[in-house]
This record gives sequence, C-alpha cells and structure tokens, in this order.
Amino acid sequence: KGISNFLKWLKENEIHQLDKKVMLSYKSYLVSTYKPTTATLYLSGVRNLFNFLEEFGIPNLMRNIKGVKISRDFKKQPLSKEQVLKIDNDKLRNMETLQDFRDYAIFNLLVRNGLRTIELSRANKEDIQQIGGQYVLKIMGKGQTDKTQMAVLKDGALIPLLAYLDKRGQDSYEPLFIGLASNKYGSRLTTKSISRIIKGMLVRNGYISKELTAHSLRHTALTF
Repeated sequence: KGISNFLKWLKENEIHQLDKKVMLSYKSYLVSTYKPTTATLYLSGVRNLFNFLEEFGIPNLMRNIKGVKISRDFKKQPLSKEQVLKIDNDKLRNMETLQDFRDYAIFNLLVRNGLRTIELSRANKEDIQQIGGQYVLKIMGKGQTDKTQMAVLKDGALIPLLAYLDKRGQDSYEPLFIGLASNKYGSRLTTKSISRIIKGMLVRNGYISKELTAHSLRHTALTF
C-alpha cells in the first residue's frame, strides 16, 4: 500500500526521474497529508522497496532520510475508576440478551487485562485454558503470527466471560466472540465491531470524546 501510494504520487506530479530531493519532497507530502503514524507506514513501504532494489545495484535514495517523528504521548485518554464503574453498573442492570453478555465480557477483558481489540478478534473458544490451576487466555499479540502469549484471567474478567459462553451454549462456531446479526451469526467479530461496541457503551454513559475509544480501556488497565 505504501509503494502504491508512492507510485500514484509520482504519476500525479509527473515525476520521471528520482533523486534525493524528490524523496524528501515525498516525505514532506506525507507529513502534510496524513497522520504521523500513517505517514510513517507509507514511508516505511518505500524504504523497504529501495532496500530491495539496492540488492540489484540501484542506489538507495532513502538512505539517511529520517522517519516521521511520532509523539510518544498517549493519543487516547484512560478512563477514571468512577467512569469504569458507571459503565459496569449500567451494563449489569441490563443483562438479558446474548449480546448483553457478549459485550460485557468484551468490556471486562479490555479494561481488566488491557488486551487489544485485535487480540480479542483473533481469540477462539479453545484459547481459554487452565494452566497451573488458573484460567488463561492464549492470545496472538499485535504483529505476531502465533498465540505464544497468555493473559491470566482473574474473576473480574473470567466470570463475565464464562457467563457469556454459558448463555451462548454449545455451538460449532470457533471464534470466541461472534457476530449475532441474522446474516452474520457465528462470524468472527472484527476489530471495528469491537470498537463500535465499546464506543456505544461510552456514548450511552455520556462519555463523548474522540480521545475516548476502545483503546482507552487498554490505557485504563495500564493506569490502574
């Protein structure tokens, strides 16, 4: 995707000859057009392209061109203990449907174990295991290809999770968290869907801010 974006930029600007000045202009374009994280991703794609071409004797025009500076400050704000308890109590008062039990389990895994939405999306029922007398959830971390990490499930996260699975009953669906719409029932819940679920909880409780998202729950867990 990064390379495709670069080639499109070259075409739109009718650039047919590459040099260091062109590459710096492209970096400036990325910085002025995209968020720092996206600009870094696109620039990385071009950097990898030139690293590859260098093996065939083509000069590496990206050499010594620094990456885009990214702020290390939290981009999402954590929730306070009072905010977490308000959402928790609101959800507990309305636990009727399978969707209620599913969403409550998701909320607690995010806010208590600090998991990422991608880790919940990738999780399967079989990833819940007992090791050394305690329940754990095997997870595939960000950028990983195997489930080599484990999250220890304490009662606060474990009980809602087991209640959700009990409500769900015996089925043949592999994903831990599934879609419940008639046309998507049993499908793996995506990261976007999980984010929408959490955003909905936040909004219903009056916490409306771009800085409060599903990722805020990870920061909340780390803060606590």
